Amino acid sequence: MLDEKEKVNKIDGDVYADFDKKEQNKGKKIALKSAREITYVAIMSGMLVLGKLALSFIPNVEVVTTLVMVFACCFGYRVLGATVVFCILDMFLYSFSIDVAISYFIYWNALAFIGATMQKFGIKSTYAYLILAIAGTASFGFITTGVYCIMYGAPFFPMYVSGLVFYAIQLVGNIVFMLVGFAPLCKVVKKTEWKI
Repeated sequence: MLDEKEKVNKIDGDVYADFDKKEQNKGKKIALKSAREITYVAIMSGMLVLGKLALSFIPNVEVVTTLVMVFACCFGYRVLGATVVFCILDMFLYSFSIDVAISYFIYWNALAFIGATMQKFGIKSTYAYLILAIAGTASFGFITTGVYCIMYGAPFFPMYVSGLVFYAIQLVGNIVFMLVGFAPLCKVVKKTEWKI
């Protein structure tokens, strides 16, 4: 038979055992959530890299802007992890250039952040994201040219003008991809919810 002290210790032990089980379950849920978040970022990053590679044979035509908009609209700020990984992988897949790396880290992360902020405020309109994609694509030329000129001391205006044809191609391509692909891709991603 248990005396009073042993009864109290047994009750305390049961309470601690229940507490430990709850903490273990909480830890498992956090680990599962973390693994899920890493998986989301990995899938998004892979799609960004493959999207760029798939169209790399056409100068300045890219689907990455549309994918970033889709991921920002569907996943919010999670897209930032994907854009960071994309920028890092891009440096390894293509010839490394510090001015391009800096430009990419500024541009893709800013675009993703603004898109995710729009999603946070409940903006779901295709046209709102289209306007962001157009403004982002238009700013891309300024960002890349500006970083290049600052780093290498080149004059801005002649450098920017020399790339206008490429910027125009990129802008038209992004408008087409956004109009054709944004809404259907958002529906597919939201419908499947990427159950991982």
